[in-house]
Amino acid sequence: MSKEMINKVALKNTESKATESLPKKAKTGGLCQQWRKRESRMVWIGQFYFKVSGKMEKYRVGPYPTKIQAKEAMEKLRRDVRTRRVEKKKITFGKFASEFLETAQLETPTTYLEYKKRLKHLNPFFDNLKLEEIKAVDIKAYRKYRLSDPKAPKPATINRELATFSKIFTVALEDERIMYHPMNRRRLKIYEEKRPVRPLIG
Repeated sequence: MSKEMINKVALKNTESKATESLPKKAKTGGLCQQWRKRESRMVWIGQFYFKVSGKMEKYRVGPYPTKIQAKEAMEKLRRDVRTRRVEKKKITFGKFASEFLETAQLETPTTYLEYKKRLKHLNPFFDNLKLEEIKAVDIKAYRKYRLSDPKAPKPATINRELATFSKIFTVALEDERIMYHPMNRRRLKIYEEKRPVRPLIG
């Protein structure tokens, strides 16, 4: 065997032993075990993605010495992300209706005036209620409230008011200001997308 061949075999054996000496990476449920060269030890990190109305957001926790710690931290972060999304969207019906009406000015004058007229009846009832807190039972209560008026409007008029109410909630849902539409039971689509976690070296 030539000297060159001997050197190649020796180099291959050295690389093989070096590779075998490194602990193997493990992935499971968004968790990844990684080798930290500087610390000469394995650590755990957690990573996940949330897709909200077409927009991807990436979240990461770690490193942690144990899988349990990384898993607990990742679950807590998931809860916090959901909570923050809901909290930052807590806005009253009256305030969002004002925003809605401002935007409606870009539509035809007739449409704008119709929205404005219907909100004169909707606002006194829903004004200070948080959008997130309005449920189907509140809509039934509004209908009853309008029908109990001495000058009760026709059912068709109330239906048109509720159509505007529904439109406001549809816009709020599309703008990610709420998680749930009380009239048609639609929910904001939140997707958790699994992606591979790349190992960190160094």
